[in-house]
Amino acid sequence: FQFSGLSFRAPHRLAYRYKLDGYDHEWQSTTKRSVTYQKLAPGQYQMNVVALAPSGIQSDQAAQLSFRIAPPFWKSWWFQSLSVSALAFFVLLQVNHLRLRNKMLVQEANYLSAEVEREKAAKLHQEAELKLLHSQMNPHFLQNAFTSSIFFVKTAPEKAEKMLDKLSTLFRLS
Repeated sequence: FQFSGLSFRAPHRLAYRYKLDGYDHEWQSTTKRSVTYQKLAPGQYQMNVVALAPSGIQSDQAAQLSFRIAPPFWKSWWFQSLSVSALAFFVLLQVNHLRLRNKMLVQEANYLSAEVEREKAAKLHQEAELKLLHSQMNPHFLQNAFTSSIFFVKTAPEKAEKMLDKLSTLFRLS
């Protein structure tokens, strides 16, 4: 703050008293024509200045200046409301994303479980068919097949070769 008082006899010898309502508790004295306040908090203030002549005579009325220091925007109600709303929005967005992801993972797990069950069923079916084939191949069947093959080896070698090839394939399956 800069200020000046009127004195026709000795303007350089004027003194001043000042008080910043809302900050100072008592009146301050100075011979300088300016006062600096640093780091004033947001709020309402009133600067009061009185000039003092060297003879001790004081000005009749204090010069007054009222002013307000607004809080920084991040301390304003609208910014804090907007910040809380944005945070709530992002939290809800994240929760929704996690729910969708969880739902997709459950669906994938169900699909994979069903796939595993299908593969197990197919394998059990194949094993059952193989056991059935083994149970149907009793020793009497084998003896008859080999006897027929021996007969055809002597009489019709091409037919015996086909028969032995089919028996070989049958045994490999089992």
